[in-house]
Amino acid sequence: MKKTFIILILGALSFSASAQNRKEFENDFKRRMAEYSDTRRQDFQSYCDSLNMEFAEFMRKRWEKHDILPPVPLPPDAPAPDIPERTSAAPKSATAMINVSVPATQPDRQKRPKPIADFEDVATPSSSWFEAEFIYYGAYCSVPVKESLYFSLNGIDENSVADAWIHLTERGCAELIPKCIGYRERMNLCDWGYISFVEELTRTIFAEDEINEARIMQMYILAQSGYKVRIARAGNRLVLLLPSSEDIYQYMYLNINGEKYYVLDRTAGSTPLYLFDRGLAGEQEFSLQMDGQPFLSGKNDKINSTSISDIILNKNLLAFYNDYPHSADWSVYVLASISDGIRQHMISLLKEETAGMNKTQKAGFLLNFVQKAFKYMTDGEQFGYERPLFCDETFYYPYSDCEDRAILFATLVRELLGLDAVLLDYPGHIATAVCFEEEVGGYYFLIDGRRYTVCDPTYIGAGIGESMPQFVDEKAIVVRISTDRK
Repeated sequence: MKKTFIILILGALSFSASAQNRKEFENDFKRRMAEYSDTRRQDFQSYCDSLNMEFAEFMRKRWEKHDILPPVPLPPDAPAPDIPERTSAAPKSATAMINVSVPATQPDRQKRPKPIADFEDVATPSSSWFEAEFIYYGAYCSVPVKESLYFSLNGIDENSVADAWIHLTERGCAELIPKCIGYRERMNLCDWGYISFVEELTRTIFAEDEINEARIMQMYILAQSGYKVRIARAGNRLVLLLPSSEDIYQYMYLNINGEKYYVLDRTAGSTPLYLFDRGLAGEQEFSLQMDGQPFLSGKNDKINSTSISDIILNKNLLAFYNDYPHSADWSVYVLASISDGIRQHMISLLKEETAGMNKTQKAGFLLNFVQKAFKYMTDGEQFGYERPLFCDETFYYPYSDCEDRAILFATLVRELLGLDAVLLDYPGHIATAVCFEEEVGGYYFLIDGRRYTVCDPTYIGAGIGESMPQFVDEKAIVVRISTDRK
């Protein structure tokens, strides 16, 4: 018994020593990993800093003169097509294949650019930092900023801009990148949203008359965030230029090696630009495509729909859309999706009105809804110029035309029914076609062996498969809507 007791005591002591050694080992391991991480971070930061220092030296070289090109004007507003009202007594359309032009490949959805490096989101001490507070389309934002990042330019010549770039590098402007990217993710900002967010931030940091300083910091943040951005001197101001994967109307641009670089400042005028044409490794052009709507909640952000009184819209979102660049890519408007208020209303409406129906029948209900819920007017009559509407805008403005209805119907069918849809771009008219899960009659065409049936949200009273008589023999261009991101 005594021997057993001694063995137990020795075992306990051994276990205690073992546990203590294990704890010491764990602490030592954590300490070594932290030191390793700090060393790697410092080495990595030194590498990024060296790239930016080298970049600044290239800035000192003489900037090349370029003549700015005038903006591509909005296309002329198409006159309203002769819209026959489909009566129930009229014969149904024959089942026939129509003539269309189909893009060779399905378009990819461009991913958001990635920062040039994995910048660490460092803690912000209370001293030597301040909060840059601003309202971004009704949403309150607050970004901690080092006081030492502030600078004042002596001029906007090559050396002055290069000195400012070195200042931002040495003072740790890269620490702003994860904070800005964090807002981009939380607010679901598309590329254009992020660009304008950074502009608002930098305009908050600098005084109103320090626009050139703000431009340099905006470029610094965008470049480190992975965006392809250039800076130029236009008279007594600096301007930023960015290429886009889509053509954009109403923005002046430079044609550099066949690529359009759009001048973000629309008040820059037509004076020649002196351009610094160099970028950081891994840079990527921006896209107007959205991955759903941005989150722009705030106080007093509710506003009623003009067409359906019990739908509540977000006026912050409407203001964002109102400022959004106009594009020739119709799919941009479909990919923007619909707001939760519209989604919930339409889900409830479908549940009440289409109980027991299959997807094709539900699509027919949605087609009839879009045809009759909105008043028709051309953009020229309503706005004075061509203006495609995002889905929420169609519910807000009192009138809509054919492309607005086609965009809305395609969005509802895709998101509420899970059916693929494309747009049909006729001369002077836009319609939709849907890939149903069952074969239906009417006008159709094939894409990769899949059957798409015409649905025209502007042809009042027309059902699935019916086309306005004047467009039956017209060749339509198919606008495919991407599904997967790169």
